[in-house]
Amino acid sequence: MNQILLHIPHNRFYSLNGSNFHNDFTKALDKERLYKYYKANSAKIKSLGFENKNKTVFTPNYRAFYKEDLPDVYKVLDDFVKEWESPKPSKAVEQKLIV
Repeated sequence: MNQILLHIPHNRFYSLNGSNFHNDFTKALDKERLYKYYKANSAKIKSLGFENKNKTVFTPNYRAFYKEDLPDVYKVLDDFVKEWESPKPSKAVEQKLIV
């Protein structure tokens, strides 16, 4: 969880509510590996109750708090998994949409 919290952007309140928050930390973490890991381990991670710990992650620009920030991070990761699993349009359809 520290690794995820270390990659919250400086203006985290905007990004946590934005649909592309996962792009902020997948710059440092491989998207496919993150998907596979979180899909397989999300229930176990959540059962450990990290969001109930009085722990803070410090960076030069901000502090991230387990109690305040992890519930939003879990939501974003859950949405990331759903997005990853949703059907993608074919390349032909994508190209027609771009044109």
